[in-house]
Amino acid sequence: MAEMFPPVLNADYLSHVQNAIQTQGLGWRADKTFFYNFAVETLLKPFAYQPHADEKSLEDRVAVTDGDVPVEAVPDENAPPPPAWDWTNVDGHNYIDPVVHQGLTQTCVAHGVVAAFEAQSRILKDLPLDRPYHFAFPTFSEEQLYVCGNDDPDGMMKGWNITAALDYCQDQGLVPEYLAEAFVHVLGGRMTDEMKKVASTIGATVKFDDTQILAMKRWLVEKGPLITTLLFPQNLDLLFYRGGVYEPTMTDYVLDAAHCVAIVGYDDAQGAWKIKNSWGPDWGEGGFMWVKYHTCYLETEVFGLDQLNVYLRTLD
Repeated sequence: MAEMFPPVLNADYLSHVQNAIQTQGLGWRADKTFFYNFAVETLLKPFAYQPHADEKSLEDRVAVTDGDVPVEAVPDENAPPPPAWDWTNVDGHNYIDPVVHQGLTQTCVAHGVVAAFEAQSRILKDLPLDRPYHFAFPTFSEEQLYVCGNDDPDGMMKGWNITAALDYCQDQGLVPEYLAEAFVHVLGGRMTDEMKKVASTIGATVKFDDTQILAMKRWLVEKGPLITTLLFPQNLDLLFYRGGVYEPTMTDYVLDAAHCVAIVGYDDAQGAWKIKNSWGPDWGEGGFMWVKYHTCYLETEVFGLDQLNVYLRTLD
């Protein structure tokens, strides 16, 4: 950590971040959030993302200078995606379920994957939150995904990764949230025949990197939200994000910490992605964040969901 970085994210720390934003002329606001007055050591523990063997290491992700704009690897002959998209407002309809709070647990991967899985299920079945009977689609349990999908014997004391979470969603699937407590704590994660009938699954996944920005945008528009991780600047300034387009106030990153989020939109005019976070609705803009393109290595490894098999409740 930089020498000026305090051990506790207190008023002096917040003032330093606010001054850095103003001095550098950045377009976002910092203020008190849930993380105010926590010790740095406490805050870094929940963000110990452990990349899968098939994923890039965090060190590999910073091999390209942050801020570079790579050229598309393959010429894109399709029509360009629209200049902006936001699944919280598509012709007045919201397909994104409310933001929840993971607290200080290492469950960001479960939250990021569930956020994208739920949203794409609503999109596929055309059941936005403002549609009558939108509850025919039962939401999923982050607890089921983390506890049952993560075979780490130390449970929530160690990080996880997106690849393993998606493998579980393909192999086992997620049961409706109203069944999850019994599934996890009574049945020990064992899928009964009846539960298999109501489980939703992912049939396939795709992976993008920072040479495929247009393809990522097109997938997001045509299919639904994407799943990714962002790296933390060493001063952790994004923990105090309250609005605007975020870009870090320092360019050195913590290489043993990352955070999983869902990309739910983008805006070329702002030059930013819109992400759904899992730090509660009082953080950021109602729990969401605009992140400037090509910052925090957000685009270096991005996952999309495909061939969903979605269970809907019968309302007859």
